[in-house]
Amino acid sequence: MQKIIFFNKELDVQKISRICFVLIALIMFYFSSQPGDESNELSDSFAELIRIESDGSGMLISVQPLVLGLNLRKMAHIGIFGTLGMLAFLSQDERRPSRLRALFAIIVSYAYACVDEIHQSFVSGRAGMFADTIIDLIGILLGVFFILIVNKVLIVKFQKRIAYNL
Repeated sequence: MQKIIFFNKELDVQKISRICFVLIALIMFYFSSQPGDESNELSDSFAELIRIESDGSGMLISVQPLVLGLNLRKMAHIGIFGTLGMLAFLSQDERRPSRLRALFAIIVSYAYACVDEIHQSFVSGRAGMFADTIIDLIGILLGVFFILIVNKVLIVKFQKRIAYNL
C-alpha cells in the first residue's frame, strides 16, 4: 500500500483518495440538485467577481457575466472531473498495471458524470445534456493523463535515485 508521511503520521493514499472521491461526488450532487435559477445566480455572481472591464472595443459589460458564467461552468466541470479522475486512479491498488487503473478511473468517473446529468434532468430549470458529459470526459482524461505522467516521472526519478545510491 502506498503511504505518505504528513506531520509525522503515515497516511494511506488509497483510503484518502476514496474518501475525497466520495466527498467531491456528494458536493457535486448537492450543486446539481440546485434549481436552474439558483445555479445560474451562483455562476453569474462568481463571474461578476472576476469580470474584466470592457474598454468599449470588447464585450459588452451586460453580456460579459453571462458569457463568463458559461465559460466558468465548463472550466469548473473540467477541473472537478479531472480531480475525480485522478482520485479514482489513486484510490486503486498500485500493484495493478497503470493502464488498467487508468481505464477503471475513466470508466468510473465518466459513469458518475452520466449519472449526474441524468440526475440534473429531474431538477427544476436544469437539463441533462450529453455535451456536458463530453466536457466532463475531457476533464477526466486530462486528470488521468496528468497523474500517469506524474507517476512516470516519479518512478523514473526514484529508479535513478536507487541506481545512484548503489
